[in-house]
Amino acid sequence: MTDTTAPVLEACGVNAAYGRLPVLFDIDVEVARGKVLAILGANGAGKTTLLSVLAGLMPVETGRIRFCGEDVTDEPAERRIRRGLALVQGGAAVFPTLNVNENLRAGCFPLKISEAELNERRATVFELFPVLRDRTAQLAGTLSGGERQMLALAKGLLLGGELLCIDELSLGLAPLIVEQLGEVVQRLRADGRTMIIVEQSVSLALRLADDVMVLERGRVVLQGATDELRAELHRLEAALLGAA
Repeated sequence: MTDTTAPVLEACGVNAAYGRLPVLFDIDVEVARGKVLAILGANGAGKTTLLSVLAGLMPVETGRIRFCGEDVTDEPAERRIRRGLALVQGGAAVFPTLNVNENLRAGCFPLKISEAELNERRATVFELFPVLRDRTAQLAGTLSGGERQMLALAKGLLLGGELLCIDELSLGLAPLIVEQLGEVVQRLRADGRTMIIVEQSVSLALRLADDVMVLERGRVVLQGATDELRAELHRLEAALLGAA
């Protein structure tokens, strides 16, 4: 049974490494139910690595991870998916040789849901991304960059669950597409969806998130409520300049 009083996700003292190379150092993360955390930092700061560790795609060297009150530190990614932790990986979330409908079906495979449930969930994401409804037979590799990102988000949303992690929401996309995706995330936030968003755009992060964390070389150098950091923008800018 899900503990609705516990944070959706807690990471305490997490360290991780690529082989013998340490890349994350004593990371603490807490995401309350219905809140959005934005993780900021320059390229190589450890943002994507942290998401991979939280999702179970990379092992923890030391530290613990709890999801909905349960320790999942040693659980593989597929079990975390079934628990309700969905990860949208930047640039790697769609199968280019499958069409849109096949991508959506493949994205739900870990849950082994019924056809009726799949159709119901698919109808929900089509409401958010109507352009995908018109392209169900189109190969994902022939979609525009913005449409591929919409498909990636749709796949993550089809998994449902307690936490949606989005890696590089706006990277490489035109401003109009970024605005459309931002509106979708704002709708999800208004509906109470718990999310972690890795982002490089400070303005977008401040608009979408309740809390912000800045990473520099695998360490947390600043974190706090968005309203506080917006009021003290110089602190955030200084942290990001250091991370760069």
